[in-house]
Amino acid sequence: MQLPVHFGNPATLQRRNILAASSPLRGSHLSDSNAGVLAALGVIVAATDSSISTPPNVADPLFKTRTIPANAVSREDIAQIICGRVAALLIERFLPESICRSTMEIIGDPGFPMERYESARVNPPIARFGPVVNDYLDGQGLRSEYWEDVLHARRCWSTWMGDTDPLAYSIDHLSEAWGTPLRPARVSGRDLFLGAVREINNGALIHFDDVRREFGSELFDDGTPAVQLAFNAWTSVPTQGGTTRIWRHKWNPADVTSRNGYGYHPVVVDGEQTISLSAGLGDALLFDPRYFHAVDPGLNGRRVAITFFLGFTSRGELIAWS
Repeated sequence: MQLPVHFGNPATLQRRNILAASSPLRGSHLSDSNAGVLAALGVIVAATDSSISTPPNVADPLFKTRTIPANAVSREDIAQIICGRVAALLIERFLPESICRSTMEIIGDPGFPMERYESARVNPPIARFGPVVNDYLDGQGLRSEYWEDVLHARRCWSTWMGDTDPLAYSIDHLSEAWGTPLRPARVSGRDLFLGAVREINNGALIHFDDVRREFGSELFDDGTPAVQLAFNAWTSVPTQGGTTRIWRHKWNPADVTSRNGYGYHPVVVDGEQTISLSAGLGDALLFDPRYFHAVDPGLNGRRVAITFFLGFTSRGELIAWS
């Protein structure tokens, strides 16, 4: 039998659990303060802590993937992840094959400005297009060259993509599903860049992404999002490998002893419950990137995705950035 582990004032928890029992979206990964934020969705959630070790052979029934077709994705589906009711949402054929094919023809042009991270910093190598916020943090905020690179990236993207724009398609369809427009996160009143391209053919180390720990609480004009999600939509996939793996493990201080370059040694997730996902062409994935995750090397083909983060704000909006 599985028993939820509760934290906080017993009376408060009892009241919350009574109310949450009637909600199909009650979740497992939110603090008391973040649970209040979800009033915008009309749900109340029960609190548990994924960092608590799980006994062997006992699985978290909420740590699972939901798979749906692109024409069925809705606000409720996105809310399921925000609330922690599921760990990942795989949207099949989110991008039309025609957009995927045209995008890869453009990216395959030798003049398209893809570049690689320095191998001393990121190894195995990863190719990319577009500035990402954590490359420009200087302790005081964003370095001035970030905004110059954003303007350059937007001009390049518009020039090269024209009517073939997997980023615009993704934003439009996520906004339609959510019911209100998805907008860029802002710093000092200026829109951040979103929609980086990532080519990960040789795998990615075990790592996590957490805006709270990387950026602090003062960077975004909207404040730190209550919940963070990662979005990937693949314009090309290998015929073998390239699997995304997500572990039911979030960072804790003891993990610093297991650092491995930009990521972590496998021992950090040894024995943890895991999800393995092999995306098809045009598929999209939404998941909580605070869970440790990695990518297997791929064979026979390129693994290219449009990628950005989503944040659920205290006003119930979805903001995005790369």
